[in-house]
Amino acid sequence: MLPVINIRSIKYLCKRIGFNFKELNKICLNKSRFYTTKYEKKKNRSDEFRTINAPKTRLKIIQRLLLHIIYYESKTLPDFLNGGVPERSILTNATPHVKKPYILFLDIEDFFDSISRRQIREIHRRMGFSPPVSSLLADLTTYDKHLPQGAPTSPFLANMYLIYHNIEKIRNFLLRKNLVLTTYVDDITISGDYDFSEYIPTILELFKKEGIKLNEKKTKYCRKNDEKIVTGVSVTTKINVPRKKRCDFIKQANHIKSGLIPDGMTRQKWNGIIAYCMAVNKPFGKTLKHITATVKF
Repeated sequence: MLPVINIRSIKYLCKRIGFNFKELNKICLNKSRFYTTKYEKKKNRSDEFRTINAPKTRLKIIQRLLLHIIYYESKTLPDFLNGGVPERSILTNATPHVKKPYILFLDIEDFFDSISRRQIREIHRRMGFSPPVSSLLADLTTYDKHLPQGAPTSPFLANMYLIYHNIEKIRNFLLRKNLVLTTYVDDITISGDYDFSEYIPTILELFKKEGIKLNEKKTKYCRKNDEKIVTGVSVTTKINVPRKKRCDFIKQANHIKSGLIPDGMTRQKWNGIIAYCMAVNKPFGKTLKHITATVKF
């Protein structure tokens, strides 16, 4: 069920976020001036690119205000939704699947691009916003008639899209089969203590019936002896940095220590790797930090 945030007046919305309607309307009428478009290579795919539409400073401030002052007003989001939710992360998404011998990985196809302005407007209406407020919010949070990848509001609204398309109904079906479901933006993970492969066609049909289009190429079912990695975190025996990543990071750390900085590596990027490792496996993160602590690059 969608959370209810009952805002009926544009004037009240503007007061809450501290911007006047004239400026908000100006942005809505000239959105191309308030976004920067860039293209990033998709991981493990040298021939495919992801379009990132990042809001410029002024619009980003507005979107962050909407996120923290308006959208996060609701404290009742389902516990299985993890991306774009305060105090939830890749760890809260991975933890329910630790030591599960069977895991099904699903991916929503072109997730943000497939969510239209019209759908975002309707979702706002279902959340209790008046039609004029819903239209304004849809304009402030979409670009080129869809949800932009790069906007701070997009992950939250993508979660609302899943609720709108009855993800809770699918989850309840899985619970009746003693299966666990979590989502992290477009990544859906389902796990169980038994081989549930016989239910996979039914599960896929449920998503199709509710209008959630899956990328069939990314559907993967892991069995007992496979290493299981959920949103970049190993859950095979405990929460950990995946084995291959640990080996790669140690190798990179030793190269950095000896002055052989890997191509494309910066201190900022390396600090990000250390922060990820500290969150997932603190002793391992400390090891990486110690090896490279005195190196300037």
